Amino acid sequence: MEASIASIGGKAGELAVDLIKQWMTYLLNYETNLKNLRERVNDLKDARQRVQQSVDAAKLQGHTIYNDVDKWLTMVDHKIFEMAETKLKEAEEKANERCLIGLCPNFKSRYLLSKTAEKEAYAIVQLLEKGRFDSVSYRPAPKPANIEDININIWSFVEQLYLHIFSIYLLAIFGYLFIWLLPNF
Repeated sequence: MEASIASIGGKAGELAVDLIKQWMTYLLNYETNLKNLRERVNDLKDARQRVQQSVDAAKLQGHTIYNDVDKWLTMVDHKIFEMAETKLKEAEEKANERCLIGLCPNFKSRYLLSKTAEKEAYAIVQLLEKGRFDSVSYRPAPKPANIEDININIWSFVEQLYLHIFSIYLLAIFGYLFIWLLPNF
């Protein structure tokens, strides 16, 4: 019985040490995690710009953009706006607040910010991996020709050809008559 209590106590002690170690790691890596997150956000902005340039070039050529590329651009825009405009600024302001009348940093907010920064950096890395497209667009299939349009075009061509041949025939007849009647004047 004492052995089972000792093993349970040992396990509880190991878990407590692991939790404290993880908590301290987030606190000690606070600035590193924020710097890493800022770098990932900048990498994401650069990748978004590259893909957007490819999309714009494809649209100028009349190509159709893949749906997953449009979805990725939307997700990236949302993530950049979320990180750059709201979360980072608010979290940094909270982390810079001090507790105990400004004598020590606010460890809880720094821990939460560090943990959030690490998770968001990982999410951005996942987005960057999804954003590696072989191509962003495809050439749409040509529209099938309408048979009625072809028939109308053929008949208008035949009609013009007939009028041209008939006018040549009339000119030949009148030219022959003119040459035949000319010596009689």
